[in-house]
Amino acid sequence: MYGLSRFQAQISRATAVGVQAQGRIEVGQGLLYNVELDVLRGDDDIDNADFAGNLLDRNDGSLQGFNAYLTLQQKLTAGIPADVKLTLGAGSGDDDPSRGPGNINRIQTMGYFGLTNVWEDSVMPDAEGISPQGLGSPVSRGYRELENTTVVMVTLGANPAPSLRVEAAYAYLRSTEPVFGWTAAGPTTQASHDLGQEFDLNVMWAIRPGLQLIGQYGVFLPGDGAALLINGDLAKKQPAWEAKHILQWAF
Repeated sequence: MYGLSRFQAQISRATAVGVQAQGRIEVGQGLLYNVELDVLRGDDDIDNADFAGNLLDRNDGSLQGFNAYLTLQQKLTAGIPADVKLTLGAGSGDDDPSRGPGNINRIQTMGYFGLTNVWEDSVMPDAEGISPQGLGSPVSRGYRELENTTVVMVTLGANPAPSLRVEAAYAYLRSTEPVFGWTAAGPTTQASHDLGQEFDLNVMWAIRPGLQLIGQYGVFLPGDGAALLINGDLAKKQPAWEAKHILQWAF
């Protein structure tokens, strides 16, 4: 994550407390860790008395939330440079979208918080002006970053050549609070925690200094929670996939 300075919310008064630590532990060839915890609280002066076609959360004006994020990356002893990384993340949600406190954990990272390739695309609308980008974009009623999301992700990486990096990842995603179905009138009684699973493959090739080709591929297997979040019901629950190629030239 990119710290509380990028925190975004439509509120008049808010307080935020965050702690972050990163470093290296001498385990094997080195265990890198990065941990962050953000606690957020505020008051909303905007009228939250209706659902606005279920685009808004009805609440009493009291907003609160949190984000917790941890990565552990261990270098491996192998024939080629390799590593394994564990990512654990959790963000707060709203257990009752019809009343009570509202959720306030959304952050703005300008597209540089890449969690997965399909559910949470690493290129976001606020960075590129293109939307939707991934099922986690606001256009498809999804969540950004760790908004009401709990994730466990394992990534295996290797450098078969000095200019080539390959990563394969598996992610299991659940909602922190239940995801409710919805209609234009508001939430329904259908609910689920199961957002789904994703398999990703990333390839980074440094063609020459300043010139890089990146391939990002993934398939997302939606759970009931993803179907309720995006469509409002369980009628459609088809796998989603993405293949993206980026040519970067720095000069």
